[in-house]
Amino acid sequence: MMRRVRRPKDQEAYYTMLVDKEEYGIFSTYKDIFMLAGLIGFFYKRKKSFDNSTEGISWNVFNLNTDEIVIDMVAIKDTKDLDIINPDRFDDKITIFEEYAAGGLERIMQVYNDSPSNFTDNLYDFLLEMEGIKDSSQKEFNDITKLLY
Repeated sequence: MMRRVRRPKDQEAYYTMLVDKEEYGIFSTYKDIFMLAGLIGFFYKRKKSFDNSTEGISWNVFNLNTDEIVIDMVAIKDTKDLDIINPDRFDDKITIFEEYAAGGLERIMQVYNDSPSNFTDNLYDFLLEMEGIKDSSQKEFNDITKLLY
């Protein structure tokens, strides 16, 4: 049985806020936030390790044809080791993405804190800005996204 995907306990309020339709909830699920945050963390090379986690996200909600491929590619790029996607190393690859997601969520919350009332527009603008960055990180991000199409 696959382990649950962890989120830092100190970020739980952010996850809750981002799915709360009464507040600024622009995401449908914690998994959606986790995946975007993981890619943002990877893109900006922001990893945050953590010990204390809240209830994890069930691996069953992840799409093996898209989500797992993204997680695999980030783990390969991070370690430069194709063996990281071996089923025996599932925990290792998930830990890498969990740490990128924790770092990426911090960046998402910076966008939120810049202007809470315009968060949706600002997050959209932020994502468009990511698309326009021209450096090695952009190439890595594009390489990963091309695998999905």
